[in-house]
Amino acid sequence: MKNIMTRFFIGTMILTCSFYGISGQKSEQEKRMKTVDVTVTKDGQFLNNLTERDFKLFEEGKEVKIDSVELIEAKKRLAVIFHDPQFWSRKIMTEKEGITDELVRLAQQGYELMIFQLNWITGLERIQPYTSQEESIHKAADQAMVSIGINKSLEDLSSRSISGEITGQSGASLSIERQGELQAYLNINRRRFEKAMGGILAACNLMRAEREGGSILLISSGIPDLSSSSQARVLDGVTDAQSALDAIHSRDQENIGTVRIFDPFNLLEDKKFNRAEQVLAELVHFANSQNVPIYSLDPEIFSRSLSTRSSEFFHPEDAQAAKILGEEKVKQKQNLRLLSEGTNAVFFRGSNKFKELHQEMDMDAGFAYRLSFKPRRKRPDGKSHDLKVKVTGGGVDIQYKKRYTDYGIDEIGKISLVSAYYNPEFFKDLPFEAKFVPFVTKKGDYAPWINLALPTKELFKDRVTQSPKKTYHLHFWITEVEGREKGFKGQINISLDMNQNFRDYINRMAYLWFFFRGKELPFSPNEYQAVYALVDTETQEIGTGQAFFSIPEFKKNEPGAFINCVLGSVFENSEIKEESFIINPKTGNLEYSGIKFVPRVINLFSMRQESIVFLQVYAPQGEKMIKPEFLVFREADGESQSTSIPGELVAGSYNQKSKVWSGIYKLNLFDVRVGENVFQALIPVADGNPIASQKTKLIKLRN
Repeated sequence: MKNIMTRFFIGTMILTCSFYGISGQKSEQEKRMKTVDVTVTKDGQFLNNLTERDFKLFEEGKEVKIDSVELIEAKKRLAVIFHDPQFWSRKIMTEKEGITDELVRLAQQGYELMIFQLNWITGLERIQPYTSQEESIHKAADQAMVSIGINKSLEDLSSRSISGEITGQSGASLSIERQGELQAYLNINRRRFEKAMGGILAACNLMRAEREGGSILLISSGIPDLSSSSQARVLDGVTDAQSALDAIHSRDQENIGTVRIFDPFNLLEDKKFNRAEQVLAELVHFANSQNVPIYSLDPEIFSRSLSTRSSEFFHPEDAQAAKILGEEKVKQKQNLRLLSEGTNAVFFRGSNKFKELHQEMDMDAGFAYRLSFKPRRKRPDGKSHDLKVKVTGGGVDIQYKKRYTDYGIDEIGKISLVSAYYNPEFFKDLPFEAKFVPFVTKKGDYAPWINLALPTKELFKDRVTQSPKKTYHLHFWITEVEGREKGFKGQINISLDMNQNFRDYINRMAYLWFFFRGKELPFSPNEYQAVYALVDTETQEIGTGQAFFSIPEFKKNEPGAFINCVLGSVFENSEIKEESFIINPKTGNLEYSGIKFVPRVINLFSMRQESIVFLQVYAPQGEKMIKPEFLVFREADGESQSTSIPGELVAGSYNQKSKVWSGIYKLNLFDVRVGENVFQALIPVADGNPIASQKTKLIKLRN
């Protein structure tokens, strides 16, 4: 089965506690309080003299008590997301200035715009923070739309694969080559779907964190409808275009029921997403829980006569291919409509879309009444519920969100984790540093070596907590960069007693250090991405980071291929006598006969501090040929000169079976300049092979 395989490595540090086990300081009643913002106008003018007696609120048709009514100034803010412009029609290139002009008009209407690009490869990228400056909007929009139509060939590829093999002779079936092309197309669409959902979730989370309200405008040609790349399996024996269409959009649970789209690591636990509609519904629920309407706009001018020509203008095989792709496009547009209408917003499409957009946005009065209420249920049920607001008197226009989702703080935290997995750069509430090292054991396996540094000032000294314990969860997700067929997850629970001894300790230390060794993982030669998220279980704040690492294919790799290069410090350790490198499963330290190695994680070294580097290198030529060289330079200076750093071998071990050399070298940083540098280790090899190297950051302090 081609899906993401999930393996677990569960670590315990100090104390293990349940997932989201410590609640915040707010009472249960305070956490159950919900709000709905209501705009009341008469003859186009906002009514600013209403009181609590003027409103009635109904949930699921039953009146609920309004706890408070507050007149608020609702900032006119709009997060504009350019979604996959690579897949827009090339003709939009000539119209992109017009799109930018319409965004500038929104700024002239009083809106502040924050501009993103949501890319199917890299995810969500913020190009411009909130601004109303025309020049900044023009520049950001141009940057977001620079890739219009460059991946159009992917749609052409799908057309060729379908028209070339599905049509024609009645008994024909897809060739192996064309099946490969179609499966590639399905894989791309699945990745596009996942990135779109994760990116929009991240935008909702970002607006929730800023707590100043606002809306999202998603500029998109459509959200892919395919639920799983494994659907390509059902194409065996396809003989006609309609069968191919049915196969592509199959909802056959036997074929796709075991595939978890969007939530591959089961972060949402009991929820299984086998269809695109289920994920869209979850996204709608989350947006409604955060009061974020999601408007969507199709950048193309819609005309049925232009997009769906009569079959008489096609060859028969082209007409069948066009039908398949046409129906696929319709489903993509329908997904946009479901997303917008589900969040009480509008899908703008057609030749009058910009006029309708400005009319809709003009209705935003800039002020609103915030009604607070407690749901009729004692506990959150995670479901969507209808709301209705009535205002005494007649002749008024009322605008408000007609549905809300009753999520609890734990559910919001889980959904935020899903978003953090897809968009780690947008979750920076908690500062920390983490390193993932695929340590090669003496058996030739890979053990995950996780090293964590928590800054004491930002996380403890500058934060006030009344809890006797502080608990963090560190989540790890590791996936292949290409293919993403294999994945691993882990969780480390860190619980700290916030007593006086602990506070005295952190007053002396800049960082808390943690080291952990997990069980061996079946890594195969590939490029991997490690994403890690630190969760404060008291506040539900999340900090994230990511790193990339490679597992070389030894048999095909040149001698001297780097596996690991880790900076740290060495201490005496009389307990270990074995002359091979191991990671202590209790302490997480790297140990060798008489010594232990501790990673620095953030690679900070003082003038007087001894610095050490640990290397693991593929060396089929034998350990005698390993003579590493070490350099330090500054990339920001644009200088070609570098400083050679002397290195003295402290301990080394060669694994004859795996041909892997592990060694610890003492470095002399006397000639290294103070500040941030780049450390580079090189392995010169014989026979004219290229020099292998690996780089990492090194910071030298004054004292």
